[in-house]
Amino acid sequence: DGDADSDSDSDDDTDVVEPEGCIVGDFGIVFPGDVDFLAPYSCIEGDLAIQYTTFAEFDLPNLEMVFGELRIRENEAFVDLAGLASLHTVTGKITIENNPSLIDLFGLGGLTVLYGGMLIADNPALSSLFGLENVCCAAAIEIANNPSLEALTGLEGLEFTDNSLD
Repeated sequence: DGDADSDSDSDDDTDVVEPEGCIVGDFGIVFPGDVDFLAPYSCIEGDLAIQYTTFAEFDLPNLEMVFGELRIRENEAFVDLAGLASLHTVTGKITIENNPSLIDLFGLGGLTVLYGGMLIADNPALSSLFGLENVCCAAAIEIANNPSLEALTGLEGLEFTDNSLD
């Protein structure tokens, strides 16, 4: 209608920030500003590395797909991965390693198939695989050196993997 108001008719103004499309290329999160930049995007056509952070929480409410690898490494304060709750597809390998405060994998509940497999290693506080309960199939899963992990609780839905659990 050509006016500059905030009503719902067909002018060019907007009241809601709509999710963006995809970022093309690899992306790394180290600082809170990196999270803020990525937050509106729904996918990454490349690898996503969340590593060397010192903050305890992050939120990527629109991120649904990573067409590449997902690496979550060396994050001092993460206790879970709730900031990835919208994620349902990762086509490459998922690596979760050396996160000293990580207790469980809450936030990865949207994943059903681990196309590139998964490595979960060297997370001293990890006591549960809660968050992976919807995974039915995996190319491979390697679980190693997580001293607080006494059972594979969270993988009950796993029906098929190309390897045995280590």
